[in-house]
Amino acid sequence: MNYKNFLYFLLIFLIGCAAYKELQPVPDISFIENGYIELKEEDENFELSEGKKYFIKIPPPIQDNIYIILSFNERASLNTYLTRVFDDGEGNIIKMTDVSIEPDKMSVYALDRTVPVFYWVIEEVKNDLVLQIEYRYIAAWRYKFETRHAEFLEKLEHNTQSRNVYNATGLSISGTEIDYPGEMTSVQDKSKNLYDIQSQLHEIESIFPAEILNSQDASYLEYQKLTQDLSDEITFQENYTHMLDLMGAVSASSVEMESFVGRAAEYNTFLGNTDTYPANILEEAKKLTGNHLDDIVPYYEKELRKKTTSDPI
Repeated sequence: MNYKNFLYFLLIFLIGCAAYKELQPVPDISFIENGYIELKEEDENFELSEGKKYFIKIPPPIQDNIYIILSFNERASLNTYLTRVFDDGEGNIIKMTDVSIEPDKMSVYALDRTVPVFYWVIEEVKNDLVLQIEYRYIAAWRYKFETRHAEFLEKLEHNTQSRNVYNATGLSISGTEIDYPGEMTSVQDKSKNLYDIQSQLHEIESIFPAEILNSQDASYLEYQKLTQDLSDEITFQENYTHMLDLMGAVSASSVEMESFVGRAAEYNTFLGNTDTYPANILEEAKKLTGNHLDDIVPYYEKELRKKTTSDPI
């Protein structure tokens, strides 16, 4: 055997002894955002052997803020990760963070355009198995919204303030019968939770691609409806809080006159706000404030007697 033949057979031997075997899907992986696509070798699932190691090359996306979802069976039997650089397991391997909110069902990684290829590595196979795997390239905003949409809806429903007291005020409930501290605590707790949801939705919106804005995309339309419903509820709760604050301050038989007089302009604006509050609310508020109008003149007379300068009160 001459030297060239020796090198040839040595090369074949070394290739055969590579620590990791590349799995090559047919057809090739497509980086286009779409639904789930099976990863197979033509019509056959990949067969993995216990103790062997494998990898699959993952092409990068063509735009920013893209995730790849890898959904596969036998998760307990496999130890996997995604990395930007892979040299048959040599050197320092930096594993990318799996951002899946359902790690027991799928792996999710944020892709970028910093490398020509990513590597999904199967580091450990605990037993012989047939790999059933699907992948999906998905916009980051879509993944974050779709996976939490039901949760957001549930939280909005749970933190929607009851309209019972609001609608009954001035009709079947007088302004002096309202549990102002209890209602205020209830609405403020709910508002805090709604502001948190709103902040999370704004964070998702910050990574919208330009082409999605004002489109008929189904998820985008669901996002629009949710944000509008959320905004409407927050507006109601803010208005209700303002009403409780003003009416609660004058609901008792006696009030702190300095504060009452100091907020006269605020009360005047509130009582004239027919675009925001129904007639039953405003009429009841007028009754409450009217109960204390006779105390204004004695209050000013008392203040005048205290004056020792010509400065206005």
